[in-house]
Amino acid sequence: MTTKTNLFSHNPSSDSSISSWRWGAIVVSLIMALLASVFIMLLSNAVDREVAQLNTSSELREQADLVLIGLIDMAVADRSYAKTRKAEDKAHFENAAREIDDILDYTALIVYDHPQWYEWFTAFKKEVEARKAFMNAHMHAVDVLPDQSSQPSVSLEVPKIQVARLAQLMTSFLNGDDAVRQKQREGIALMRAALTLAAILSVVSTFISAYFVINRFHRDVRSLKMYQLLLHSENRALEARVKERTQELERARNHAEKERQRVEMLLQDASHRIGNSLGTVSSLLGLQLNRSKNEEVRSVLGAARDRIQTISTAHRRLRLSDDMETTLLAEFLSSVVHDVELAVPFELRENITVHTSFKDCRLSSRDATTLGIILGELLTNSFKHAFPDQRAGHIYVSFGPQQDGQLMLIVEDDGVGMKSQSAAQKAGLGRLVVEQLCMQFGEKPLFETSALGGTKIVIPLPKLSMNDSKESNDAKEAPPSS
Repeated sequence: MTTKTNLFSHNPSSDSSISSWRWGAIVVSLIMALLASVFIMLLSNAVDREVAQLNTSSELREQADLVLIGLIDMAVADRSYAKTRKAEDKAHFENAAREIDDILDYTALIVYDHPQWYEWFTAFKKEVEARKAFMNAHMHAVDVLPDQSSQPSVSLEVPKIQVARLAQLMTSFLNGDDAVRQKQREGIALMRAALTLAAILSVVSTFISAYFVINRFHRDVRSLKMYQLLLHSENRALEARVKERTQELERARNHAEKERQRVEMLLQDASHRIGNSLGTVSSLLGLQLNRSKNEEVRSVLGAARDRIQTISTAHRRLRLSDDMETTLLAEFLSSVVHDVELAVPFELRENITVHTSFKDCRLSSRDATTLGIILGELLTNSFKHAFPDQRAGHIYVSFGPQQDGQLMLIVEDDGVGMKSQSAAQKAGLGRLVVEQLCMQFGEKPLFETSALGGTKIVIPLPKLSMNDSKESNDAKEAPPSS
């Protein structure tokens, strides 16, 4: 790790100095760019003003020339009319006068936004109006003469003072306009020089800033490469550790799987041993039953043997799932039914058919064993008492939710029914055992007369504990056996 640390060691003072120079160059570049932008804006505004001023002054010059031309036209028409008395000359005179009025009105609009020319225009208009008034007076004097040979009392020659005044106004306008333009040109030249200087400084500072930025970029690239090398080595070390850890976890998982299988085998073996031990006890009771001559003792031993055999069957048929706590109930109950059929003497079951319908679900091993014992007891009782004298019949066994959603185990036959049973049979040990076992699920069993004529036992299971509430949509129907 010491080598990796030295790769990234650096001098803080040099970094600080470079950073200050870099930021200084960037700030200067930004200031110069800002100044250049300001000068460009000012120069643009000055040029716009110069162009507008030029356009306005050119327009004023053009209108002043038109006014002078109009005055000349009026003077020519006036002289011609005084000699010939033609109506065309008088009309030409009047048209020229109207054009001068229109030009003066238009020029007044132009100088309205330019106060520097308004005073000149007022004086110029005054002189033009005086010249027009003089020529109008002369025209009126000509109109009142009786013939062409007569001369009007008003002379057509304009006083020299008035002509000099008009020329002086035009000269002052031109000189003033030229002075203003020259001043604006000097200002524009100054701003152009400042703009050039700011642009040069901006370019220089930009190059300096670009140099520092590129230099910093190269340093960052080198640092990134170093970090990449370090990251690559760290990744390889991490991958090695992950691989090692994964192998350890795989070994632990395999060991846990072997232990689970071993525990499962032990549990299955324990269940089989319990079932076999109970089967041995049942066989011993059967031997004792065969040796006994007392009918009452034989009856008690037979009942005990059958119940022990039922419990033994339930333990032998129990198959735990992968979680070691639950079992598939439909498969388990079908196995219990099959074993009970095999355990009953052939002469009792040869004419009897058992029909099963079990909803497939997962149930805890404890509850499944209890249900197996209850079902075995009820089936054994039906085989022995519901069909006397080898009578043919059917037994229907079902398990699943009803319309209200409650789980129920139902055993129904079409045998002789409960009416044929004695009081001792109705209050026997088998019924007591079933009732006690059913109380583990919250309610007692219901013994009813079946619609088929036999007996129907309904076992509600309100407290049934199911680890997996998902049930298949189709019931697993076991084939009927005889």
